[in-house]
This record gives sequence, C-alpha cells and structure tokens, in this order.
Amino acid sequence: MELSKAEEKHGDSRDASEHLGRALDVAERLKSGSIPQILRTMADVRTQTDDYSVAADLYRRAIKVFRNTGDIWAAAGTLSDLGATYARLGDRTQRRSDVTKSP
Repeated sequence: MELSKAEEKHGDSRDASEHLGRALDVAERLKSGSIPQILRTMADVRTQTDDYSVAADLYRRAIKVFRNTGDIWAAAGTLSDLGATYARLGDRTQRRSDVTKSP
C-alpha cells in the first residue's frame, strides 16, 4: 500500500491503482483490518483521474467497513471525501442523502 501511495503522489495513477488492487485482494483474503484504508486510497486515486463514479462507489464501501468496525472518525472523514466527489459529479441530492444517514 505504501508503494501505491508514493506512486499516487508522483502522478503514476495507473501503477498506484494496480498495486492497490493487489493489496485489496490480499487484504480481503486475510480479512485484514486495512481493507477500508485501501478502499479509501483507491477512491482517492480514482478522484485524481476524474473517475468520480468509481471513486464514489469505493468511498461508500470504505464508509460501510469503517462503520462496521466502529471507526466513526474514519467514516466521517471518508464521508467528507464522498461529499466532495458528489459535488464534482454535480449530485447534490445524493450528497444530502448520505450526510443525513451518517451517524
């Protein structure tokens, strides 16, 4: 995951996405606690490449896992990212809906 973050910071989004996909596969097989952080980072990469629909899906998945594990602060931070993504998509209705459902 650290390699993908370095690639993301240096503008290599394709390589970052590939490494994050592999990291997610391993994390899911191991039932690792790092799954929501990987999802959030994957969403960040997709946002940087203007793939907002995929980013929104990844942010929603991360929020769900953060909530299920009781990490409300991480869920809240990711919800903020999701709201910004909806704004980029021009989807104010969905943004309001997700915020009102949040804890």
